[in-house]
Amino acid sequence: MSAKLEGIETVVKNLNREIVKIRGRSRKGLRKAVIYLRRRMDEVYPLIPISPGGGNLRGSWSTEPIGDTKNPGIRLGFTAEYAWFVHENVGSGVHWNRPGSGPKFLQARLEQDRKDILNIIADEARTK
Repeated sequence: MSAKLEGIETVVKNLNREIVKIRGRSRKGLRKAVIYLRRRMDEVYPLIPISPGGGNLRGSWSTEPIGDTKNPGIRLGFTAEYAWFVHENVGSGVHWNRPGSGPKFLQARLEQDRKDILNIIADEARTK
């Protein structure tokens, strides 16, 4: 007597379909996490500094999807040429024009909000 496994093709097909959905939701989760991150940089110390001439640094926030559906990613940061200088300006005597702003504003948010960011991505990637 021989046994035959029935329905395995259907199970594999459904599983593969769900994996594709998870990957798509992962990209959606990345976008949601980036929105959360950007908002937090305007809500929690250190805030994004504002120059005396306006908000060019804040307005230069940029995101770009990278990778593919199998390995989604996102590139993020500020495109203003002086962004790195402002971000790294940790010396004493620095005058920050915006109350609550300061150096390492992006790095601080990534470090302090790491768990929240990962949870946003994970929540979106869960099977539904």
